[in-house]
Amino acid sequence: MPGRWDDIIKRLLRHDPQQLVSWLLEDAVFKSELSVEIKRRDIYADALYEILLNEQPVLLEVEIQSTNKKLIPERLLEYNIQASRANEHLPVLTCIIYLFDDGKTPAPPYVKTLPNGYEVLRFNYIRIELWKLSTEEILQRGLVGLYPLLPFTAGGKNLDIIDTMIEEIAPTGDKDLLTLAYTLAGLVFHDPEDQKKIKRSFAMLGDHILEKSWAYQEIKQEGREEGIKQGLESLRNVLIGAVQAHYPAQVALATRKAQEINNTEILQTAILQLLTARHEDEVQHILLSMEPTTE
Repeated sequence: MPGRWDDIIKRLLRHDPQQLVSWLLEDAVFKSELSVEIKRRDIYADALYEILLNEQPVLLEVEIQSTNKKLIPERLLEYNIQASRANEHLPVLTCIIYLFDDGKTPAPPYVKTLPNGYEVLRFNYIRIELWKLSTEEILQRGLVGLYPLLPFTAGGKNLDIIDTMIEEIAPTGDKDLLTLAYTLAGLVFHDPEDQKKIKRSFAMLGDHILEKSWAYQEIKQEGREEGIKQGLESLRNVLIGAVQAHYPAQVALATRKAQEINNTEILQTAILQLLTARHEDEVQHILLSMEPTTE
């Protein structure tokens, strides 16, 4: 499940990078999205952007966390340094977004000292705990591209907020954003009656609006069996997601191999094998065994 949360949130943050940038750095301007892979390093970011701040290029790295991890500051620091080194030593601002309350999260800055108290390292980063933000903090900014995050905020698990979210997004005509909002709302609200009401609210927009979006086509599977019934692109996404959830070091290989395959049967077989794999070497073998072909 954590992999599913993370994947959908990543899609949302990449949907309109400028709105994310404006949320984190009000006067900054999005320039381009960069590769999250650091060569010769088994570390990845969820998103890495080149932005302009005071007309000067800097990097913005964003991490999504659905669970709390004790050593996350060290991982953030390592990626920060490597991303800078791989991109002409530009300064990197790191931001971590926690989706749920999973205990006390490490607060910035990350500081290391010697036993005598001498400080040898200080690393600053932005920490956002969505469950502590009020819905108004996002609504007042008018960043509609971030409104699908409203259900995660304090007081956001409210059907009135869902109606507000729909009312604000619908006039934009952004089908993909509506689909992402629908999917995230469906994952946050667990009560069957609430889910029915949410479906009815979105149904008023017309099913064809959601079904025509790329996000609907990639996300609509409710589980593995339903996902396997989807088309070629959805199967590729399922395969990559299965690897990302448990073997992130193999994501680059999985992405490359998935794009090479145009045969749904090969993808289906590989997905089933990956779901029962026990070791990283086995995962790598499965991926390397996928041979390009056409249907």
